Amino acid sequence: MKPSTEKIVRHIVDNYRRAGHAINKAEERRTSVEYQSWMSPEAFESDAEAIETAYEKGEFENVKEADLDKLMEQYSAPDIYHLTASYFNATGKILNVE
Repeated sequence: MKPSTEKIVRHIVDNYRRAGHAINKAEERRTSVEYQSWMSPEAFESDAEAIETAYEKGEFENVKEADLDKLMEQYSAPDIYHLTASYFNATGKILNVE
């Protein structure tokens, strides 16, 4: 059974927020070592908010389950969660698998 769109979005949003929190904690604990991340805590929160808002507004892109393998290859995504996040970053739409 595939996860619902709501579950996928919640998972992504929660993971983004946890990642931002973890980076924030790491930055607070650093001493003389400069901590570098490709995203700041604020960027993770901003992305989480954008995905959550798009979901709440119903900004979906309906795709057939049969097209998932092609999309996963196109976006180099190992699973539906990464695919949904990558697809959103590219299009501003939430994948809704039919």
